[in-house]
Amino acid sequence: MSDYSDSTYDTSSSDTTSYTPTYDTTGYDTTGYVETGSSTYDSTAWSEVAAVGRDYYDTYAAETGVANSYYTMSTQAWLEGDYSLAYDLNQQSLDWGAQADGSWDAGNDVYTSMAETTTVTSYDQVYDTSGYDTSGYYDTSGYDTAPAVDTSWSAATPAVDTSWSAASTDTSTDSAV
Repeated sequence: MSDYSDSTYDTSSSDTTSYTPTYDTTGYDTTGYVETGSSTYDSTAWSEVAAVGRDYYDTYAAETGVANSYYTMSTQAWLEGDYSLAYDLNQQSLDWGAQADGSWDAGNDVYTSMAETTTVTSYDQVYDTSGYDTSGYYDTSGYDTAPAVDTSWSAATPAVDTSWSAASTDTSTDSAV
């Protein structure tokens, strides 16, 4: 019977630390700018997420293999009548199975924990004109702003041409022969 030892099995995986970038904007003068809108989009590097998930699934497969081996040895010990050894091996199988479940869950979790959303914000420059004297630049008080209207015709009473008529002016009668 083979001897499996969990002390040499490496369960470490890729680093899944996520980083949120921060920017030092204290050196920028934002006076005169106003936010005009923003939009967000999915900026997740899905190939990196899949690689980390795949590492967890590979770990799951290895841990499940160890758990199944302990279970097989446990069954063999029980069939040979060594119930104490069968119990101990079965406990090892359950422990490895639980660890494998954790790896599976971690593999699934990276698809949400590593997801990233980027927000793009738009700004427009606003000019402060309160310090400028604009009186006199746009003085329109000397202009007549009333609209010029041509009152020589009216759309309400159209001119009627009475020099022709659609009625027939032929007064002769034709008789059938």
